[in-house]
Amino acid sequence: MRRWPALQKSRRRSGAAELNSMAKSEVSKGKWLDVAVVASVLLALFVGLVVFHRCFELGRSLSNDYYAMIGATLLAAVLGFGAIWHPTRSSYRTADEERKQQRRAVAAAILFEIDAAYQRFLKPLRDAVASIDPGGVDIEHLSLGSREENPFVVFSGNTSKIGDLDPPLVEAVVHFYQGMYSCLGLLTRYGDERDRCLADPNNELADHTARHYLRRAREVILPLILEAYDACRGLCALALIPFAGPRIALADVDTEVIFRQIRQLNHSNSNDAQTN
Repeated sequence: MRRWPALQKSRRRSGAAELNSMAKSEVSKGKWLDVAVVASVLLALFVGLVVFHRCFELGRSLSNDYYAMIGATLLAAVLGFGAIWHPTRSSYRTADEERKQQRRAVAAAILFEIDAAYQRFLKPLRDAVASIDPGGVDIEHLSLGSREENPFVVFSGNTSKIGDLDPPLVEAVVHFYQGMYSCLGLLTRYGDERDRCLADPNNELADHTARHYLRRAREVILPLILEAYDACRGLCALALIPFAGPRIALADVDTEVIFRQIRQLNHSNSNDAQTN
């Protein structure tokens, strides 16, 4: 059987420090918001006491000592409430930020694996399978390695966390990886049949089968590039990473060119079907 190497990430997750910095910033903003809320309550109570003292006869009849006692009581009550409310809010906010940070980390990891798969697999294959002639394509030079190794370690290692992403993004990511596994299977079968062709040039059945698998692989590669493009754009938005090259190679893909190539390929397949 043909073997393919694991497609590993070619980049470090340099955005980890940025994510941690943003998380700390969000927590800090939350603390200041809590302080602002408590201060606003105290200010509102103070204004209420002033209005009560100046606008109501009962208020004017009360002594300053009485107002001092009321003010001290209200201040103690508000500060006591804040002492209980702030830790609760802070705990909730920290847990919520940890969930968001985990989602961003998973999105970033999958993003770079998909982008690496495009650079090391889809991009060279798009040119390599342009010819339908099995003898004209040397799969060995594509550095795709051992089929027994897991080609997508990030995806398989985070399947339980992918469901935490937004539903449209989950669908885009899963659909891309399903297409990638299918394409790998087609090219593996193509390689097996091509080996039979090389071993026996007169084996017409192997030649025909190899052409069939290579044609099918060529049909799925271009749509896979578009799926990778859409998935990475959504993952970048979630991970707070700019969708731009050279950091994200897929951002430099001209989708209009891909759409045009797909139309040309469909037209060519239609003509071949009519000819056959």
